[in-house]
Amino acid sequence: ATTHGLTLNNLADLCEFGYSDVLQALINGGLRINPTTMGRLLVVTCKYNRDGVMQLLLENGADTEIAWKTYVERSGSTLNTQTICNLLRAQCIGPYAVDSIIFTAVRTGNVELVRATLSPASDWRYLVRTAARFDQLTVFQYLVSRGADPTGPVAVAVACWRCNCDVMEYLLSFSPDLTGMWGILRRVTYDCGNRQMIKIVAKHSPPRQADTQQTTRSGEYDILRAMAEARRYGILSYPQ
Repeated sequence: ATTHGLTLNNLADLCEFGYSDVLQALINGGLRINPTTMGRLLVVTCKYNRDGVMQLLLENGADTEIAWKTYVERSGSTLNTQTICNLLRAQCIGPYAVDSIIFTAVRTGNVELVRATLSPASDWRYLVRTAARFDQLTVFQYLVSRGADPTGPVAVAVACWRCNCDVMEYLLSFSPDLTGMWGILRRVTYDCGNRQMIKIVAKHSPPRQADTQQTTRSGEYDILRAMAEARRYGILSYPQ
C-alpha cells in the first residue's frame, strides 16, 4: 500500500524514467511502499536500467524474490538480457533459476547472457552438449574460450546425429580421439543423408582399415557411453 494518493502505475513511471531523487523525496516525506510493491517496481528499474532507483528500492527493503516471480509471470520464457543481468546484480535470481537461464541462453545462442550467467559451478559438459545439439557455434566457441573441453565424444555424437555441420567442423578441428567411433559416425551421416556432413566426416576420418585396427574395448565403451548419454538427454532423434 502507498500514501500520497499515488498508484502503482505512478510509481512505475517514476522507476521507468529513473526519477530516484523524486522517489527519495517522497519516501522522506512519509511515502510508504510495502516490500512486495517495491519488488514489482524493481523489475521496472531492471528493465530500463535505472541503477539509482534500483539501489533505492533495495535499500528500502524491496522483496527480491517477488521481483523474480513478477518477471517470470510477465515475460514467460522470453529472456531480456539487460533485465536479467540487472536482476542478477540485484541478487533477485536464485541458483536453480540461473541454471535454467543459462541453458536457455545456450540453446538460443544468446552469448551475452551466457557470459553474464556462466560460472565455475555451471554444468559445463551439459552446456557444451546443448550448444552442439542446437548448432550454436558462437556459443560453443565462447564456452571453449572459457575452458570448456571440445573433444568429448558425446558432443561429437550429438552434432553428428543432429546434422549440425558448423559445430561438427569446429569440433573435429581439435582432432578429438574418436577411436572406434568413426564407423558409427559414417553410418549416422549416411542415414541422415546430409551431404555436407558426409563430406565433413569423410575429410576428418582415418582410413576404414586403420580405424578398425584401432578399435579396442575402451573405444567401444566410449561409443556406448556417448550414445547412452545422448539418449539420456533426449537427443537421439534425427532433425525434422
